[in-house]
Amino acid sequence: MTVGNYVDILPGNDDDNVELFDEDDGNEDIMDMEDNENTENDASLLGGGEHDVPSPIFRELNWDVINSIADKDLIARTGLWNESDELFKDIWAVKCKKWSEGCNWRLRACRRKCHGLFEITKYIGPHTCVYPKLSQDHSQLDSTFIAREVQNVVQSDHTISIAALHQIVKDKFGYNVHYKRIWEAKRKAMIRIFGDWMNLTKLYLGCNGNVRFMRVFWAFGACVEGFKHCRPIIQIDAFAIVEEESSDSWSWFLYILRTQVTQREGICLISDRHAGIQAAIRDPSVGWSPPYAHHRYCLRHVASNFNDKYRNKMLKDLVYRAGSQHQPRKYEACMTELKRLDDKCLEWFKRLDTKKWTLAHDGGHRYGWMTTNIAECINGVLKGARMLPITALVRLTFYRCVSYFETRRTEIQTQMANGDLYTSYAINKITKYQSRANGHTANIFHRSNEIFEVTTAPMGFIWIKETIYKL
Repeated sequence: MTVGNYVDILPGNDDDNVELFDEDDGNEDIMDMEDNENTENDASLLGGGEHDVPSPIFRELNWDVINSIADKDLIARTGLWNESDELFKDIWAVKCKKWSEGCNWRLRACRRKCHGLFEITKYIGPHTCVYPKLSQDHSQLDSTFIAREVQNVVQSDHTISIAALHQIVKDKFGYNVHYKRIWEAKRKAMIRIFGDWMNLTKLYLGCNGNVRFMRVFWAFGACVEGFKHCRPIIQIDAFAIVEEESSDSWSWFLYILRTQVTQREGICLISDRHAGIQAAIRDPSVGWSPPYAHHRYCLRHVASNFNDKYRNKMLKDLVYRAGSQHQPRKYEACMTELKRLDDKCLEWFKRLDTKKWTLAHDGGHRYGWMTTNIAECINGVLKGARMLPITALVRLTFYRCVSYFETRRTEIQTQMANGDLYTSYAINKITKYQSRANGHTANIFHRSNEIFEVTTAPMGFIWIKETIYKL
């Protein structure tokens, strides 16, 4: 067997499980180092052991190589070792700490004058002792070694958890490595794959000395063009790279969004009730004040904020139901029930503009969308991107968006080939509404002004609606 690997033996032995020893004490013959020029053909060097090896050459003395030589799994049983030149300059030998108790595990390597490198000449194993620390950790499994082992896994999924990486290392090597070492290994693997924060900052921004990175904004041309054909709704629950989340950073972000992404008027902007967002929207210079835009609250956030104060799931669900009602009378019915259950909780809603959190009083600007779930969906696609360097983050968002859009384009093309005019999502919605409207009748009062009279059969209720919502 020929193994093209080499090693330089480093001094030091910090492992409690390994004992460096003088092979004379074990009644073993030691090769005369002055005559070792001919040891490549010296058969006496290889005799007497349970696992004699044909003098392979090593670049990296690791357990994978030793396992391949011994042709059996030694990782879970083999003693730990480290290199040392304390006893001999040209012979390196280790044996198990339990040698005196009958464990015969040992390994020996000699330096060859022909090339100046060490070769393993004898291996005797496996361990016949049971050493409790063997199942816990291994000094050779440092973060740099682990980083190389898990690099491909991290590259495939950089959001993989430390616990998952720990299990991978344990399954492969048989040792429980400390959490912190796995965390450091993942960090090093990320640097190998995506680069280092400081180096990339200096490379791309030309930062020398005490320069602080503040903000960055980017948008992809395909997304900007595609938005021209979408409903005029922007949902904000997204992330931006800024120094902090404040009214100033939100104003900067929304201004760039208005000037660089869309100049359409009448856009509905759905967000949570963050003070920075509300301050930015109130500023006319940012470009999101009426009539250029209509601000609405995410109903899910409103219900959660309400629940933070009252801690009652039944009341929280009723708040969400009230905000989702299409008709004012149904909204009022929900609020009446809310008052009956807890009349004090209605005080909380006095701080809210009713049209900003209810569908019944929205005026049609929401197009039926009550939450920021679309933004949450994109956040899911970009999961884990926040921990990457800036340039790697941009690349990741670009390629994941490409994959996201390409998958859906394939689905749409399949549906169009089947003769569908609308997506399955839209068809399911239409079918649902048609089923609910089977008992309704409609009278047209003024088609051009979109005034209709709708009578619902179950309640016998007459409802005059001045605006019809278009899909």
